[in-house]
Amino acid sequence: MMSMFRKTSLPLGLIAIAGLLSASVSAELLRYEADIEQSGWKTTRSALRCTLSHDIPGFGRAYFFASNGQRNLGFELQSEWSLPLQPGPVTMRSLPPAWSTGEPAAELGIAPYTEGRTLVALKQAAAWRLLTELGQGRFPTFFTDRYGDNQSPVAVGVSAVRFAAANQKFQDCLAGLLPYTFADIAKSTVYFEHDKVDFTPQTRARLNQIRDYLKADKTLDLMLIEGHTDSMGGRWFNQQLGKRRAEAVRDYLLQSGIDAKRVQTVTYGERKPAADNKSEYGRAKNRRVQISISR
Repeated sequence: MMSMFRKTSLPLGLIAIAGLLSASVSAELLRYEADIEQSGWKTTRSALRCTLSHDIPGFGRAYFFASNGQRNLGFELQSEWSLPLQPGPVTMRSLPPAWSTGEPAAELGIAPYTEGRTLVALKQAAAWRLLTELGQGRFPTFFTDRYGDNQSPVAVGVSAVRFAAANQKFQDCLAGLLPYTFADIAKSTVYFEHDKVDFTPQTRARLNQIRDYLKADKTLDLMLIEGHTDSMGGRWFNQQLGKRRAEAVRDYLLQSGIDAKRVQTVTYGERKPAADNKSEYGRAKNRRVQISISR
């Protein structure tokens, strides 16, 4: 495994902070960082997930990510193999680029390393701090002296070269993430006015949320749409009214590109009330369509 590491002398940016390393470490630093020609960033974008990644030659990659729902930025420093490191702290510092002179390093804190391929995992504020440092042209770098027999210090640098354009795409993706998750739309109920099939503004808004999610997530297995009514009017009429409501919702959601074969409608009319039909409040709760989505 030792042959997989590349030994280098310290560049100018690291010379400035070499004295900050543990005094007990005397071996030559094993350093990983993309040079100017190698450095690059890649993004993937959808309404459900955004990623921003950077390959680190000989080591692995730095990886920012966020998913739909509340803002939940994460960062991982991932190795291509299970690291031969002892469990212990990883020191995080933001270094100026090698061509910048006189600018000090900034301490970013300590992260724990346990085992496996992920050297560092950060969430929210800590991940945003790294993103900000990169946006300022600095190089977040991770130090540990617990490689193998504790005799070889390791530094992994994340390059800011060619970061700006990819980060702009990443920020645009973050702004476009749907603010809700599958769990938020998997079970939904929309309501109708008395003897009506037309959508209320509230019903249309909810259906738009479901439609937009389904456009982004193609893993739908089955959608069941149930039509219901209150007890006003005849039973046969209510059975047909429930059917028309369920079909109106189905037709609207099919605009998202769902395979119609995976959508089922059923009408119960007045037979399965959600509330007492003796009050207007209860009848309003019964004039509904229930949507259940599985994947």
